[in-house]
Amino acid sequence: SDCYQQALQEMNNSQELTDAIGKPVESSSGWRFWQIQGHININNDAGDADMTFPVKGPQGTGSAHVVARRAQGAWSIETLTVDVDGDGQMTIVPGSKEIDMEPAE
Repeated sequence: SDCYQQALQEMNNSQELTDAIGKPVESSSGWRFWQIQGHININNDAGDADMTFPVKGPQGTGSAHVVARRAQGAWSIETLTVDVDGDGQMTIVPGSKEIDMEPAE
């Protein structure tokens, strides 16, 4: 989903997280969707998402939790945290941040 991809992008942009687990930060679930817990609901231009999924980098692993809302076709991440194995929880997006997910031309 768009909010899942945006969450991965935000994690890769986090200096604190990439210092802890390295770069690139990727989902360690790959396309094994059963490792992604939570939900994504979309109803026309509105929706919400609350997901937890495993992430990894060259130097470590963790578990990401993202809560997002969709209004008028645009996602906004409300919270994005990563529990880094052996290093505690990091807040990646502390507040609301609008995500422009318009398709590229």
